[in-house]
Amino acid sequence: MSIEKLKIHNSVFIGVFMTATDKFVIIPKATAKKTKKKIADVLNVELIEATLADSSLIGIFSFGNSKGIVVPKLVEQHEVDYLNSIGIKVLQIDSNLALGNLAEANDKVGFCNILAKKQIEEIEKFLGIKIYNQQIANSDLIGASLVLTNKAFAVNPNTNANEFKRIQTKTSLEGKVLTANFGDVFIAHSLVANSNGVLVGEATTGPEIMQIYDLFGE
Repeated sequence: MSIEKLKIHNSVFIGVFMTATDKFVIIPKATAKKTKKKIADVLNVELIEATLADSSLIGIFSFGNSKGIVVPKLVEQHEVDYLNSIGIKVLQIDSNLALGNLAEANDKVGFCNILAKKQIEEIEKFLGIKIYNQQIANSDLIGASLVLTNKAFAVNPNTNANEFKRIQTKTSLEGKVLTANFGDVFIAHSLVANSNGVLVGEATTGPEIMQIYDLFGE
């Protein structure tokens, strides 16, 4: 498994621009050719260029797993139609929230603490997983504070012991509290991963990369 540093649109906060799974990664349109190649080489999945809510903030407005992505009603119908047309299933729920900051999932389990029960049930059926109510660092910003792959999870270092243990129990995965981009605690804004590889913002330090590799590397 490789780990590479990256910038997107001249930003080290790469996670706000991407949603990655073990089947595909969605990135903004007009991403530089060299950047696209690095993403494709590291994550080793189908690379899709798109917009969500007429913006490049793919990671802010979506989350999902290999079965598809979940987006708020802010996303335009033509954007949903385009993704569906190329084989990416999209569930659009009745919410104006930045779902990528509020929920996280892999192919077996997910976490969220702010959506209504009916919405959670709809998402569970769509993604084929169980979603658990959860806070991280006493906050509802689950998606910003957790990177969950099918192999491991990285979480905000302000996560308390009970929160960490519950994530570990529900996922049955190894996890670590980590930062990237020289101390960013909102790890999902600075780190993107799937079962094949890891991308980190260019400001990530050597010691941070070592900790990340110890968790996700093989």
